[in-house]
Amino acid sequence: MKKLLVAGVALAVFAMGSPASAADLSPLTSPAPIAGAAPIINWSGFYAGGHVGAGWGDSDWHFTPAFNTFTSHTMGPSFIGGGQVGWNHQSGGWVFGLEADVSWPGGLNGSSTCPDTSFTCRTQVNLLATGTARVGLAVDRSLMYVKGGVAWAQDAFNTFNTLSGVADRTGSASPFGWVVGAGLEQALTDKWSWKIEYNYINLNPTGIALTLVSNTSDVQTFDVRQSIQTVKLGLNYRFN
Repeated sequence: MKKLLVAGVALAVFAMGSPASAADLSPLTSPAPIAGAAPIINWSGFYAGGHVGAGWGDSDWHFTPAFNTFTSHTMGPSFIGGGQVGWNHQSGGWVFGLEADVSWPGGLNGSSTCPDTSFTCRTQVNLLATGTARVGLAVDRSLMYVKGGVAWAQDAFNTFNTLSGVADRTGSASPFGWVVGAGLEQALTDKWSWKIEYNYINLNPTGIALTLVSNTSDVQTFDVRQSIQTVKLGLNYRFN
């Protein structure tokens, strides 16, 4: 009887201790790692890239002194493409920078009836360039920014005889003005980013001389004011 009692106690002790022993003998497992947040991009440094987009605008002509009259026409919409270079400096979440870009419109032009209704007045923008300062706020991999600065264009002007369809007068100009804009840039990697951007360009009134094709000594003058809007989708590479 005494042997049975001892055996029962031993069995009970073994049964109570076996779960703990099994747990002690099981392989040690470390907790699953927690996925870390994507690294914050440093926007500082030089960058360069390209862009494509669309442009449209208005051209207002004021003839002087022969005609104290106006004519206006819309231009575009037109495809534009070009490139940009710039530099950024990041301080905390703020990003300050400078940027220069050049765009070649594919068909940013328009026409309307001249004050002399026998002719059509036509404007064509061949080149757009801007130099701007940028201020932005970086949030993780995104950069929201505004920009402003100077703008320049290369224009061609013509009047056409509506009866013959032949150019009657021609002229050109390179007016300066100002530009404001805003955009969003998104980092793809620590080097590459894409952006979408809107710009409003206002070109100051410029005195234009329209020369008669058949007699270059016959010149007619007018003032022109242009406003141009662009939307660009761009890709940048950072050299930091």
